[in-house]
Amino acid sequence: MKLLNSFFNILNESNNGNGEHLVTIGLNADHVIYNAHFPGKPVTPGVCIIAMVTEVLEKITGKKLKLQTVKNLKFVSIISPLECTSVDIVYQNLESVDKEIKAKGLLKKEDTILTKFSMIYNIDN
Repeated sequence: MKLLNSFFNILNESNNGNGEHLVTIGLNADHVIYNAHFPGKPVTPGVCIIAMVTEVLEKITGKKLKLQTVKNLKFVSIISPLECTSVDIVYQNLESVDKEIKAKGLLKKEDTILTKFSMIYNIDN
């Protein structure tokens, strides 16, 4: 199940010149996932955070990706669509080697870090 354009939307994309790629996404608080997780107090599930990072990375690279390894994943703060209607995904380091892409970065709201990640993807042909 793709989450882009239903669970979240891409609002803005930019490169800062230091090799970082920043993508601002908007969260849809009315999505059925938030009704179940949790009613009245929605929280973005960790698996959805991974899916958002992956789907946005596919859009950036123009490649179909398959998650191979989660090297590091740290949920620093809860992401509630009621408190954070938009979130920045910052890809601090993207490295493409052979048929792999290594992605390291974070999700943040202004200066508050919400999630840190380091993942390896296979390029799926």
